[in-house]
Amino acid sequence: MTVEEIIKQIQIGKHDVKLALRGVVLDPIELMHRDNSMTHFFYESIGHQKVEEIFSEAKSLMNKFNQVSYNQNDTEEAQINDLIRYVNWVSNDLVDSFENKILPFYKSCNAKTIYFNRDSRNGKKAELAIIDSITEWQDIRERLSNFTKLFTETVHTKKENLLTILQEGLDDIEAVVIYKDELKVSNYYVDIDRDEFLSHVLCNIRENINRHAFGIKEYSDKFLCDKRVDVVVSSNSNSVEIQIFNNGAPFTGDPQRLAEYGYAHGSAKSSGRGLYSIKQTMEKMGGSASFDILLDKLVYKLTLPLWKN
Repeated sequence: MTVEEIIKQIQIGKHDVKLALRGVVLDPIELMHRDNSMTHFFYESIGHQKVEEIFSEAKSLMNKFNQVSYNQNDTEEAQINDLIRYVNWVSNDLVDSFENKILPFYKSCNAKTIYFNRDSRNGKKAELAIIDSITEWQDIRERLSNFTKLFTETVHTKKENLLTILQEGLDDIEAVVIYKDELKVSNYYVDIDRDEFLSHVLCNIRENINRHAFGIKEYSDKFLCDKRVDVVVSSNSNSVEIQIFNNGAPFTGDPQRLAEYGYAHGSAKSSGRGLYSIKQTMEKMGGSASFDILLDKLVYKLTLPLWKN
């Protein structure tokens, strides 16, 4: 790969793991830091200084993870060396810092339910965030330790139940998710790399819908029952096609630039890498992805190979 291609793959990898990493590293201590989250027993036992130390370390890790890791004005050799150092930091130093400094703190807090102010919304959210961080760390650790694999063409496909994996990836959308002919879909088995499909395809779709379709104030203020995502599956002898659409905010960008690397649009725009990542990952697994506009709404179309006995 060229330097440009390597940089692009690193940026995609960062984009796809960033939200999950933040949820494990920074969100718990940020919630604990809010007013009325913790009881006086917590501060008497732990102390404000320790909280500030953990908060500072967590913010530092996320800031370094998110920063640009090379100088585009350097020679190609210098850029490659910078990227290698960054990848090594992610898969080694970041992991070690979290496991040796932040995770033990979260585990010690989790063991003391008296620390959390359960009469406060912030306290309840902080306690749940701590539990999620401890539970989800091993998955995030594996993704970070194997960070360089995000930049290769290697995938490991196997038989997966289509409905089960769709529900795992999409049911956390802040809307009612409807699977048309759910019983029929439950009988489909596809040949995919489960982790790649969840981390780089469904995660991006979920975050795009939450941000762009239902993150706009006009739609975010609606009741959950009024926000809907439809999942429609059709099949032939070799593959299934999954269409995902919603009743959220209309698409306001340029349809011709969908899935273009770095293209972002609208008031809720982000990095412009999500759709590109979806398309690249689907093609690596022997499938495909396309994006259409129907009645001003963005429709995701995913094609996956059926499992052959």
